[in-house]
Amino acid sequence: MCSIVPLTIFSFGLFGLSVSQSVDQTPATGWGGIRCYDKFRNPQRCIPEFENAAFNVLIEATNTCGDNGPIEFCRQTDISEVKKSCQLCYPNQHHAKYLTDFHNQDEPTRWQSETMMENIQHPNQVNLTLHLGKAFDITYIRLWFYCPRPESFAIYKRTKEDGPWIPYQYYSASCRDTYGLPDTTRTIRGEETRALCKSEYSDISPLTGGNAAFSTLEGRPSAYNFDASAELQEWVTATDIRITLDRLNTFGEEVFGVEQVLRSYFYAIADVALGARCKCNGHASECISSIGMDGSRRRVCKCEHNTAGPDCNDCLPFYHDAPWKRATAKNAHEYLSYEERKDIAEIINKKECKVDGLIISNTTISRPENLHCKKEALEAGDLSGRPLKEMSTIMIADMYKLLNGIPIIGVGGIDSGEDAYEKIKAGAKVVQIYTSLIYNGPPVVTQIKKDLVKLLEKDGYKNIEEAVGKRS
Repeated sequence: MCSIVPLTIFSFGLFGLSVSQSVDQTPATGWGGIRCYDKFRNPQRCIPEFENAAFNVLIEATNTCGDNGPIEFCRQTDISEVKKSCQLCYPNQHHAKYLTDFHNQDEPTRWQSETMMENIQHPNQVNLTLHLGKAFDITYIRLWFYCPRPESFAIYKRTKEDGPWIPYQYYSASCRDTYGLPDTTRTIRGEETRALCKSEYSDISPLTGGNAAFSTLEGRPSAYNFDASAELQEWVTATDIRITLDRLNTFGEEVFGVEQVLRSYFYAIADVALGARCKCNGHASECISSIGMDGSRRRVCKCEHNTAGPDCNDCLPFYHDAPWKRATAKNAHEYLSYEERKDIAEIINKKECKVDGLIISNTTISRPENLHCKKEALEAGDLSGRPLKEMSTIMIADMYKLLNGIPIIGVGGIDSGEDAYEKIKAGAKVVQIYTSLIYNGPPVVTQIKKDLVKLLEKDGYKNIEEAVGKRS
């Protein structure tokens, strides 16, 4: 015997049915890409390819040598060398575009700042800002320095393009004096999204070719259970990265004010790399270029699993059978398609199930975008009334076509005779009201019946039975 409960938008999700899509709809792309459906057409967590998200993306620099005309700088060699080799930096010679171009260690290009002679030293700072154009899951950030690494520098991020700058990592030989933080390499549970300060990359040696590598999850205990940590999932998310160069590394001889010495201290970086994946929340294996309403070109996720949005961070319209969730290794959280509704109808249509009627659909656990009370929308529980009216009507129409004459009881957002009539024309033989009865009291029933009579007469129907399913 089959046991069928009233069918709501929420209860669709309880069936847990998996319906096929095109088996090669989203092939794996590049190293590390995973397709969204396995060879048996079952949905699975998928991820875009791993990439250098900074490659050929122009970084904004607040200071660059040559921007204000040719400027002299001297090569930093050794404190024992009395006379230094000096040359001119011309406009665009060491532009910020060289931070993210193809990096050849044998013949590196570089961005370079003005020198200490132009007051490029603490408390003055230089900012390098990278706008990614969409959210990425950042694995690491690596800097390759052409000159000595700074004594103090910091990395910040934004999780939204209009959001605040959030500290990501500090590096300093004087962590407590410069940033007010201890020199440490690990966090503890409960503080896993706190930026750390390390002295690891703050020595003046080597004079060229020194690296600094920041791993977003290193030293964070919950990294080993990343799928279950919403905090760390947010922690690795970034739409923008900023590198703030706070204090130059020196041998100390700048205190004598010798011009050649002051001109030998500046910032120079040959390469900035971001190891990352497009943030698609496990619902896309490809990140594609898209043209926005304003004509600008940007990257978006090619969403699967009936999800939508630039980061696959929402359900497609009318696929709100369950609340949106990030895909995990155990559950892809795919949302119901029309094919899946066909599967449900096939079960219900079986004679042995003995289903006399189907209720569609009194509540939903989704949160449509047109809700006015944004704060209350964050609360748990089912939602009824006007917000699910359109979702309910469309689902009634779909199921009416699929059921073999099994009566549908239409419910969801009925406030008037016109609302009830829409449900009837979609395929409902009977309608129910809940929310409007609470807010309007019993008189609403009489008003709905009066309105229905007028609407039926207007369209030439003698009774409700004649109007059932006419929209479908």
